[in-house]
Amino acid sequence: MTAVQGVYGARVWAAPRLERMGQTLQERVAPRMSAMLSATARRIDPVPPRRRRWPLLAAGIIMIAGGGAAAAVLLNRRGPGSIAELGRPGGARPSAAQPDMAGADTADVNGHMQAP
Repeated sequence: MTAVQGVYGARVWAAPRLERMGQTLQERVAPRMSAMLSATARRIDPVPPRRRRWPLLAAGIIMIAGGGAAAAVLLNRRGPGSIAELGRPGGARPSAAQPDMAGADTADVNGHMQAP
């Protein structure tokens, strides 16, 4: 019975002290520990690597070169006479509906009429 009373008395004495210690830890030590842990986390956090831009630039140059090569291949497939046709209005050869103007009077650069 004496032992039970001794344990009971110890519990009565320790309970308020443990309560105060818990509150003190929560109010004083915990914020400091939290701040210290946050600061440590910021210090050891690795810096994200810088983004390289040269792959994007290289891809753009390759696409432009590919487009130029495709255009060159298409113009070469049309034949040598087709490039001269591109300069004509309408871009087509004269048809039967458009008579050849070789026999008609033509004007030179100054506007003077010349007979054939």
